[in-house]
Amino acid sequence: MKRIKRAMVATMMMSILFGAIPVMAANTSDTYYTKYTCSGGWEDKIAVRSKHNSTKVYSYIYTSPESRMQVRAYGYANGAYTNQTRGGVAYVYIGEHTSITNYIYETGHRNASIGIRTNSESYYGTVSGKWSPDSTKNYKVAN
Repeated sequence: MKRIKRAMVATMMMSILFGAIPVMAANTSDTYYTKYTCSGGWEDKIAVRSKHNSTKVYSYIYTSPESRMQVRAYGYANGAYTNQTRGGVAYVYIGEHTSITNYIYETGHRNASIGIRTNSESYYGTVSGKWSPDSTKNYKVAN
């Protein structure tokens, strides 16, 4: 009987202790974007979203003026973007689910965005795709 009481008390204590800790789910839903004009010398950033952990940023490009695009993962705070992409840039190919290694969360940023541009200034057009700031999977790592 004492064992049962101890087990019950231990279970109650654990639920009290751990029940009070807030759990943040990863922000893995996709944001779709389309028709952003791109050129090698100019970069369009996609809508800022909250980042909840240190996972890779997910990117998938449906259409673009080139088969390979430059994508950068940005931390966002106080109205300023900071490139947090490992190696400075990731190269994402059309039709490939891609993971982008970044340091957004580790550097204290809790908001993220991506920037997309072509590889050459001679290419202009629109790009469409989707992205998410957190990822539960590792796809092909772009950087």
